[in-house]
Amino acid sequence: MNEQNQNNPLENKDVNTSENTDDIEILDFGVEEEDPKASLASKKENIIIIIILLTILLIAVFLVPKVYTLLSSGRGFVLTNDSSDIDDKHSINGFLEIGKDEGYIIAKKIQFYSFIKKENNVLSYKLMAETGLKDVKGYNIYIELYNSKKNVIYRTKFDNYDTLNRKTIERVNLSLNENIYGEATYAKLVILNDKNFEVMDKDMTCSFSDVNDMYTLNSTYTYSFSTNGLVSYKVTRKLIPNPDYLTNINTTDPNNPLLIIGREGESLSKIGIDTLEYSDTDINYSVNLLKNSVDGEKYTLGNTYRQIKLESEKDNWRCE
Repeated sequence: MNEQNQNNPLENKDVNTSENTDDIEILDFGVEEEDPKASLASKKENIIIIIILLTILLIAVFLVPKVYTLLSSGRGFVLTNDSSDIDDKHSINGFLEIGKDEGYIIAKKIQFYSFIKKENNVLSYKLMAETGLKDVKGYNIYIELYNSKKNVIYRTKFDNYDTLNRKTIERVNLSLNENIYGEATYAKLVILNDKNFEVMDKDMTCSFSDVNDMYTLNSTYTYSFSTNGLVSYKVTRKLIPNPDYLTNINTTDPNNPLLIIGREGESLSKIGIDTLEYSDTDINYSVNLLKNSVDGEKYTLGNTYRQIKLESEKDNWRCE
Protein backbone atom coordinates (compact mmCIF):
# COMPACT_ATOMS: atom_id res chain seq x y z
CA MET A 1 0.00 0.00 0.00
CA ASN A 2 2.82 2.37 0.87
CA GLU A 3 4.39 1.60 -2.45
CA GLN A 4 1.25 2.52 -4.27
CA ASN A 5 0.99 5.86 -2.49
CA GLN A 6 4.51 6.72 -3.45
CA ASN A 7 3.84 5.97 -7.08
CA ASN A 8 0.68 8.17 -7.15
CA PRO A 9 1.56 11.56 -5.68
CA LEU A 10 -1.89 12.96 -6.51
CA GLU A 11 -3.40 10.64 -4.01
CA ASN A 12 -0.97 11.85 -1.28
CA LYS A 13 -1.67 15.60 -1.98
CA ASP A 14 -4.29 17.21 0.22
CA VAL A 15 -6.25 19.29 -2.20
CA ASN A 16 -8.40 22.05 -0.73
CA THR A 17 -10.95 22.99 -3.39
CA SER A 18 -12.06 26.08 -1.54
CA GLU A 19 -8.62 27.44 -0.73
CA ASN A 20 -8.19 29.77 -3.82
CA THR A 21 -11.83 30.70 -4.47
CA ASP A 22 -11.20 34.41 -3.89
CA ASP A 23 -8.47 34.48 -6.59
CA ILE A 24 -10.73 33.33 -9.44
CA GLU A 25 -11.68 36.19 -11.85
CA ILE A 26 -15.24 36.02 -13.01
CA LEU A 27 -15.64 37.36 -16.58
CA ASP A 28 -18.87 39.12 -17.49
CA PHE A 29 -19.73 38.42 -21.14
CA GLY A 30 -22.95 40.42 -21.08
CA VAL A 31 -23.71 43.22 -23.64
CA GLU A 32 -22.46 46.66 -22.55
CA GLU A 33 -25.21 49.24 -22.33
CA GLU A 34 -25.05 51.94 -25.08
CA ASP A 35 -24.32 55.49 -23.98
CA PRO A 36 -27.33 57.63 -25.09
CA LYS A 37 -25.13 60.71 -25.57
CA ALA A 38 -22.67 58.80 -27.76
CA SER A 39 -25.54 57.39 -29.83
CA LEU A 40 -27.00 60.88 -30.39
CA ALA A 41 -23.61 62.25 -31.46
CA SER A 42 -23.18 59.37 -33.90
CA LYS A 43 -26.59 60.05 -35.48
CA LYS A 44 -25.77 63.75 -35.85
CA GLU A 45 -22.51 62.81 -37.57
CA ASN A 46 -24.36 60.59 -40.02
CA ILE A 47 -26.88 63.36 -40.81
CA ILE A 48 -24.07 65.85 -41.47
CA ILE A 49 -22.36 63.37 -43.81
CA ILE A 50 -25.63 62.81 -45.70
CA ILE A 51 -26.17 66.59 -46.05
CA ILE A 52 -22.62 67.05 -47.38
CA LEU A 53 -23.10 64.23 -49.91
CA LEU A 54 -26.44 65.67 -51.08
CA THR A 55 -24.84 69.12 -51.48
CA ILE A 56 -22.02 67.68 -53.58
CA LEU A 57 -24.58 65.83 -55.71
CA LEU A 58 -26.63 68.99 -56.29
CA ILE A 59 -23.50 70.91 -57.28
CA ALA A 60 -22.55 68.16 -59.72
CA VAL A 61 -26.04 68.13 -61.28
CA PHE A 62 -26.69 71.88 -61.56
CA LEU A 63 -23.47 73.85 -61.32
CA VAL A 64 -20.87 71.72 -63.11
CA PRO A 65 -22.71 71.69 -66.49
CA LYS A 66 -23.00 75.51 -66.41
CA VAL A 67 -19.33 75.93 -65.52
CA TYR A 68 -18.42 73.50 -68.30
CA THR A 69 -20.53 75.48 -70.74
CA LEU A 70 -18.86 78.72 -69.68
CA LEU A 71 -15.36 77.28 -69.95
CA SER A 72 -16.11 75.53 -73.21
CA SER A 73 -17.46 78.63 -74.88
CA GLY A 74 -14.24 80.63 -75.04
CA ARG A 75 -13.01 82.63 -77.97
CA GLY A 76 -12.28 79.59 -80.14
CA PHE A 77 -15.01 77.14 -79.20
CA VAL A 78 -18.77 77.32 -79.33
CA LEU A 79 -20.92 74.80 -77.52
CA THR A 80 -24.05 73.84 -79.47
CA ASN A 81 -26.82 71.44 -78.59
CA ASP A 82 -27.57 70.28 -82.12
CA SER A 83 -24.24 68.82 -83.21
CA SER A 84 -26.11 65.83 -84.69
CA ASP A 85 -27.42 68.22 -87.38
CA ILE A 86 -23.86 69.12 -88.40
CA ASP A 87 -21.85 66.71 -90.56
CA ASP A 88 -18.27 67.98 -90.70
CA LYS A 89 -16.35 64.77 -91.42
CA HIS A 90 -15.28 66.22 -94.78
CA SER A 91 -13.66 69.24 -93.08
CA ILE A 92 -10.50 69.71 -91.03
CA ASN A 93 -11.68 69.17 -87.46
CA GLY A 94 -14.86 71.14 -88.18
CA PHE A 95 -13.14 73.99 -90.05
CA LEU A 96 -12.93 74.91 -93.72
CA GLU A 97 -9.84 76.86 -94.73
CA ILE A 98 -10.77 80.03 -96.57
CA GLY A 99 -9.28 80.21 -100.06
CA LYS A 100 -9.00 76.44 -100.50
CA ASP A 101 -11.72 74.92 -102.64
CA GLU A 102 -11.76 71.57 -100.86
CA GLY A 103 -13.92 70.00 -98.19
CA TYR A 104 -17.45 70.86 -97.11
CA ILE A 105 -19.77 70.92 -94.11
CA ILE A 106 -23.40 69.80 -94.15
CA ALA A 107 -25.79 71.61 -91.79
CA LYS A 108 -29.45 70.54 -91.76
CA LYS A 109 -29.10 68.88 -95.20
CA ILE A 110 -27.46 71.98 -96.71
CA GLN A 111 -23.91 71.61 -98.00
CA PHE A 112 -21.66 74.66 -97.46
CA TYR A 113 -18.33 74.89 -99.27
CA SER A 114 -15.87 76.99 -101.31
CA PHE A 115 -15.27 79.92 -98.93
CA ILE A 116 -13.13 82.44 -100.83
CA LYS A 117 -12.17 86.10 -100.50
CA LYS A 118 -13.19 88.48 -103.27
CA GLU A 119 -12.55 92.17 -103.86
CA ASN A 120 -13.93 95.00 -101.70
CA ASN A 121 -13.83 93.01 -98.43
CA VAL A 122 -16.33 90.43 -99.66
CA LEU A 123 -16.22 86.80 -98.52
CA SER A 124 -18.09 84.39 -100.79
CA TYR A 125 -19.26 80.81 -100.27
CA LYS A 126 -21.40 78.25 -102.06
CA LEU A 127 -24.23 76.08 -100.81
CA MET A 128 -26.45 73.33 -102.14
CA ALA A 129 -29.47 71.65 -100.54
CA GLU A 130 -29.62 67.86 -100.68
CA THR A 131 -33.40 68.08 -101.04
CA GLY A 132 -36.05 70.77 -101.39
CA LEU A 133 -36.26 72.73 -98.13
CA LYS A 134 -38.73 75.21 -96.65
CA ASP A 135 -38.54 77.62 -93.67
CA VAL A 136 -34.75 77.70 -94.00
CA LYS A 137 -34.49 80.81 -91.82
CA GLY A 138 -35.88 78.78 -88.92
CA TYR A 139 -33.01 76.28 -89.07
CA ASN A 140 -30.86 78.55 -86.85
CA ILE A 141 -27.70 77.94 -88.87
CA TYR A 142 -24.86 80.41 -88.22
CA ILE A 143 -21.78 81.15 -90.30
CA GLU A 144 -18.69 81.71 -88.18
CA LEU A 145 -15.30 83.07 -89.21
CA TYR A 146 -12.07 82.46 -87.29
CA ASN A 147 -8.61 83.99 -87.37
CA SER A 148 -5.37 82.02 -87.80
CA LYS A 149 -5.41 81.10 -84.09
CA LYS A 150 -8.93 79.71 -84.50
CA ASN A 151 -10.53 82.39 -82.34
CA VAL A 152 -14.01 83.34 -83.50
CA ILE A 153 -14.12 86.89 -84.91
CA TYR A 154 -17.41 86.98 -86.82
CA ARG A 155 -20.80 85.30 -86.59
CA THR A 156 -23.97 85.83 -88.58
CA LYS A 157 -27.17 83.90 -89.03
CA PHE A 158 -27.74 82.17 -92.37
CA ASP A 159 -31.10 83.69 -93.28
CA ASN A 160 -30.60 84.52 -96.96
CA TYR A 161 -33.32 82.12 -98.16
CA ASP A 162 -36.79 81.05 -97.11
CA THR A 163 -36.71 78.01 -99.41
CA LEU A 164 -34.02 76.07 -101.27
CA ASN A 165 -34.45 73.84 -104.30
CA ARG A 166 -32.89 70.40 -104.46
CA LYS A 167 -29.33 70.21 -105.91
CA THR A 168 -29.33 73.87 -106.93
CA ILE A 169 -26.02 75.65 -106.29
CA GLU A 170 -26.31 79.08 -104.70
CA ARG A 171 -23.56 81.60 -103.93
CA VAL A 172 -23.72 84.01 -100.99
CA ASN A 173 -21.56 87.10 -100.47
CA LEU A 174 -20.74 88.53 -97.05
CA SER A 175 -19.60 92.16 -96.85
CA LEU A 176 -17.09 92.37 -94.02
CA ASN A 177 -15.24 95.00 -92.08
CA GLU A 178 -11.74 95.29 -93.54
CA ASN A 179 -10.15 94.03 -90.31
CA ILE A 180 -12.44 90.99 -90.13
CA TYR A 181 -11.84 90.38 -93.83
CA GLY A 182 -8.08 90.51 -93.37
CA GLU A 183 -8.05 88.23 -90.34
CA ALA A 184 -10.55 85.62 -91.59
CA THR A 185 -8.71 82.33 -92.09
CA TYR A 186 -11.26 79.60 -91.36
CA ALA A 187 -15.03 79.16 -91.67
CA LYS A 188 -17.32 77.00 -89.60
CA LEU A 189 -21.03 76.14 -89.37
CA VAL A 190 -22.92 75.93 -86.06
CA ILE A 191 -26.55 75.64 -85.01
CA LEU A 192 -27.57 77.89 -82.13
CA ASN A 193 -30.96 77.85 -80.42
CA ASP A 194 -32.30 80.09 -77.65
CA LYS A 195 -30.70 78.17 -74.80
CA ASN A 196 -27.26 78.61 -76.39
CA PHE A 197 -27.52 82.33 -75.58
CA GLU A 198 -28.30 81.93 -71.86
CA VAL A 199 -24.78 82.32 -70.41
CA MET A 200 -23.99 86.04 -70.38
CA ASP A 201 -20.44 87.24 -70.93
CA LYS A 202 -19.93 91.03 -71.23
CA ASP A 203 -21.40 94.42 -72.17
CA MET A 204 -20.17 97.17 -74.48
CA THR A 205 -21.37 100.78 -74.65
CA CYS A 206 -21.10 102.76 -77.89
CA SER A 207 -22.02 106.44 -78.23
CA PHE A 208 -22.27 108.94 -81.08
CA SER A 209 -23.36 112.56 -81.55
CA ASP A 210 -24.92 113.60 -84.85
CA VAL A 211 -24.46 117.37 -85.13
CA ASN A 212 -25.97 119.38 -87.99
CA ASP A 213 -27.63 122.73 -88.66
CA MET A 214 -31.00 121.53 -87.40
CA TYR A 215 -30.20 119.62 -84.22
CA THR A 216 -27.73 117.60 -82.15
CA LEU A 217 -28.78 113.98 -81.67
CA ASN A 218 -26.91 112.11 -78.92
CA SER A 219 -27.25 108.30 -79.13
CA THR A 220 -26.00 105.56 -76.80
CA TYR A 221 -26.22 101.81 -77.37
CA THR A 222 -25.38 99.29 -74.66
CA TYR A 223 -24.85 95.84 -76.17
CA SER A 224 -25.12 92.69 -74.04
CA PHE A 225 -23.28 89.58 -75.20
CA SER A 226 -23.64 85.94 -74.27
CA THR A 227 -20.82 83.47 -74.78
CA ASN A 228 -22.30 82.90 -78.25
CA GLY A 229 -22.65 86.53 -79.26
CA LEU A 230 -25.07 89.44 -79.10
CA VAL A 231 -28.36 88.84 -77.26
CA SER A 232 -29.83 92.27 -76.51
CA TYR A 233 -29.18 96.00 -76.49
CA LYS A 234 -30.49 99.19 -74.87
CA VAL A 235 -30.88 102.49 -76.70
CA THR A 236 -31.01 106.05 -75.39
CA ARG A 237 -31.36 109.05 -77.71
CA LYS A 238 -31.77 112.73 -76.96
CA LEU A 239 -32.56 115.39 -79.56
CA ILE A 240 -31.41 118.97 -78.91
CA PRO A 241 -32.91 121.38 -81.51
CA ASN A 242 -30.82 124.23 -82.86
CA PRO A 243 -32.55 127.45 -81.69
CA ASP A 244 -31.76 129.24 -84.95
CA TYR A 245 -33.41 126.47 -86.95
CA LEU A 246 -36.54 126.58 -84.81
CA THR A 247 -37.27 130.13 -85.90
CA ASN A 248 -37.29 129.17 -89.57
CA ILE A 249 -39.40 125.99 -89.64
CA ASN A 250 -43.04 125.10 -89.48
CA THR A 251 -43.20 122.82 -86.44
CA THR A 252 -46.53 121.33 -87.59
CA ASP A 253 -45.04 120.07 -90.85
CA PRO A 254 -45.18 116.21 -90.73
CA ASN A 255 -41.83 116.12 -92.54
CA ASN A 256 -40.21 118.27 -89.89
CA PRO A 257 -36.81 116.63 -89.17
CA LEU A 258 -37.17 117.54 -85.51
CA LEU A 259 -39.94 114.92 -85.26
CA ILE A 260 -37.60 111.99 -85.97
CA ILE A 261 -37.62 110.82 -82.34
CA GLY A 262 -41.42 110.83 -82.12
CA ARG A 263 -41.72 108.96 -85.42
CA GLU A 264 -39.19 106.36 -84.23
CA GLY A 265 -41.20 105.85 -81.04
CA GLU A 266 -44.44 105.36 -82.95
CA SER A 267 -42.82 102.80 -85.24
CA LEU A 268 -41.30 100.80 -82.35
CA SER A 269 -44.56 100.75 -80.40
CA LYS A 270 -46.16 98.75 -83.22
CA ILE A 271 -43.73 95.82 -82.88
CA GLY A 272 -43.84 95.46 -79.10
CA ILE A 273 -40.36 96.65 -78.19
CA ASP A 274 -39.53 96.20 -74.47
CA THR A 275 -39.57 99.15 -72.04
CA LEU A 276 -40.29 101.77 -74.69
CA GLU A 277 -40.57 105.37 -73.49
CA TYR A 278 -40.47 108.37 -75.80
CA SER A 279 -41.38 111.98 -76.39
CA ASP A 280 -40.58 114.42 -79.21
CA THR A 281 -37.01 114.82 -77.97
CA ASP A 282 -36.17 111.69 -75.94
CA ILE A 283 -36.44 107.95 -76.45
CA ASN A 284 -35.40 104.94 -74.38
CA TYR A 285 -35.98 101.28 -75.16
CA SER A 286 -34.41 97.83 -75.07
CA VAL A 287 -34.47 95.03 -77.62
CA ASN A 288 -34.25 91.34 -76.76
CA LEU A 289 -33.14 89.73 -80.02
CA LEU A 290 -34.49 86.35 -78.92
CA LYS A 291 -37.98 87.90 -79.07
CA ASN A 292 -37.92 90.53 -81.78
CA SER A 293 -35.75 92.73 -83.96
CA VAL A 294 -35.87 96.23 -85.42
CA ASP A 295 -35.88 96.73 -89.18
CA GLY A 296 -32.83 98.63 -90.33
CA GLU A 297 -30.71 97.86 -87.27
CA LYS A 298 -27.23 96.82 -88.29
CA TYR A 299 -26.53 94.14 -85.69
CA THR A 300 -28.38 90.90 -85.08
CA LEU A 301 -28.49 87.91 -82.76
CA GLY A 302 -25.12 86.18 -82.40
CA ASN A 303 -22.91 88.96 -83.78
CA THR A 304 -19.55 89.00 -82.00
CA TYR A 305 -18.15 91.69 -79.71
CA ARG A 306 -15.22 92.35 -82.06
CA GLN A 307 -17.48 92.46 -85.10
CA ILE A 308 -19.73 95.17 -83.61
CA LYS A 309 -16.86 97.16 -82.11
CA LEU A 310 -14.96 97.33 -85.41
CA GLU A 311 -18.04 98.25 -87.45
CA SER A 312 -19.20 100.88 -84.94
CA GLU A 313 -15.80 102.52 -84.65
CA LYS A 314 -15.53 102.62 -88.43
CA ASP A 315 -18.73 104.71 -88.39
CA ASN A 316 -17.17 107.06 -85.80
CA TRP A 317 -18.91 105.65 -82.75
CA ARG A 318 -16.89 105.51 -79.53
CA CYS A 319 -17.07 102.07 -77.92
CA GLU A 320 -15.83 100.85 -74.56
